[in-house]
Amino acid sequence: MQTMKIAETANVADSKGVFVFGGKAAGRKAPKRELVPVKVESHPRGIVKLIHAETGEEVLHSRTGTVIFAGAVNGQPAEAEAKPKRPRKKAVKAPEMAEKPQAEEKPQAPAKKPGKAPKNFIELAKSGNTEAARAYWSRRVAEYEG
Repeated sequence: MQTMKIAETANVADSKGVFVFGGKAAGRKAPKRELVPVKVESHPRGIVKLIHAETGEEVLHSRTGTVIFAGAVNGQPAEAEAKPKRPRKKAVKAPEMAEKPQAEEKPQAPAKKPGKAPKNFIELAKSGNTEAARAYWSRRVAEYEG
């Protein structure tokens, strides 16, 4: 018995689409004591109904993303009975393409802003509290024409 979304129950269902339902898994650590064989009946807009496989009554009406406890009826899913799984092939890496050398771009000076620097920029460049502040405001003043 494992937790999975209702949409994923096809992995544990047998050839008739029947699997064992152990209840909703939201907040639970273990399935219910009574396990029920159910089939999934899909409806529009992601709604599904779990129908009791023997009696035909509705067990759960929910969405495909609801997490439930589910397991195979006889302990093995239908796919495992039909044929053994082949080992997966190893993925082959694509050959790496050599990077083309790019011409180094020269750092261009920022375009000069038209007009004169604001008076408060010039004032701060001359009388800033620290040397770093004066250097910053001097660079800002240098960005302007004139």
